[in-house]
Amino acid sequence: MSERNPYIDARKGQEAKDLLENPILVEAFGVLEGEYLKAWRNSKPADQEERERLWLAVGILEEIKRHLRIVVENGAMAKRDIDKISGRK
Repeated sequence: MSERNPYIDARKGQEAKDLLENPILVEAFGVLEGEYLKAWRNSKPADQEERERLWLAVGILEEIKRHLRIVVENGAMAKRDIDKISGRK
């Protein structure tokens, strides 16, 4: 396993934060989730495979957002480490 680079982690954290706050991406996640849930609610009772696929799609959207939030947190911790190393408070 390679050693972590706080400068890279801090940059990635900022980029992930920018993505999570990007209006186009926020809208895309919202639109997709809405479409998936609408299709899930309107699916036929016999179409269990389709409902499971749609439910999984909603879950994947949440996993992407969760991963980005983790990158943001790791970046914030890396920034604090950089500040400590450089003597900033």
